[in-house]
Amino acid sequence: MSRIETSPNDRLARLHRWCRTGRASAAELELSDWCRGEDATPAARVLLASLRAQRGDLRGARATWATGDLEEQRFSVEEKQAIIALDTLLGRNEEAATMTRLLHHRFGKDSAVGRWLAVSDAPGVAALPAQSAGQAEELAEALQARMEIIPSLVFAQRQRPSTGGIARLRAALLRLAARTERHADQALSVCRALAQLAQLVGDEDEARRWAHRGLKIDPYCATLAMILSWVPDDEAAGEPARDVLARVHEKHPGYRDIADALKRREADPADPQTHRRAA
Repeated sequence: MSRIETSPNDRLARLHRWCRTGRASAAELELSDWCRGEDATPAARVLLASLRAQRGDLRGARATWATGDLEEQRFSVEEKQAIIALDTLLGRNEEAATMTRLLHHRFGKDSAVGRWLAVSDAPGVAALPAQSAGQAEELAEALQARMEIIPSLVFAQRQRPSTGGIARLRAALLRLAARTERHADQALSVCRALAQLAQLVGDEDEARRWAHRGLKIDPYCATLAMILSWVPDDEAAGEPARDVLARVHEKHPGYRDIADALKRREADPADPQTHRRAA
């Protein structure tokens, strides 16, 4: 190593220059030696793998990284991407899919990584969740700081539904539910939002569950009563929709939607489709 190189980045820059000026073989030899030590950087390993792959040695390129438990190893974004590409080329689709999942889970909130995954067509991409745990956590924290915007976000999805947008919002709200359960107003807002989003995607069980959970906080919530009017009753989940609607109607006799839903539910309490056909 030259005496003027004071950091691994300086050394890597020199090796990149060698690759551009016809000394790729010499660069590969030095990188091979460097990557056997503990001070090798992720960028050095990626460059070594690239040089090996360029001369057709895909197995040698993949051997730049150990093939142990991928879940336990820490790789940079660039290393994960290189490993996915190499395992795909080698027909190791299961290993590639595992690394794709790990890349998405750890770095999925990075827009550049998201774009890479979107265009890579790598094994496992189709099975990825709508968003990573990191993204859900980030959005949950943002919503916790501004609880007042939750109804507008739900309203926006009701006006222009987006499968991805609904999934992202539901994932964040599920995290937020546990944090707000001791604050009645906040907990009610989260329950109402989750019930509405579940109804929007036709998830009757979740719509019912969150509606009943919210009604324990506010037994006279008209929004949640209306959601229950759309789903079949489940004794294990909570009281019949007809009873809920009757209670809310008594409290708010001027709410026309509640009155109409109650009439339809009383006409055939076992068939919430009656309400849907009339709506």
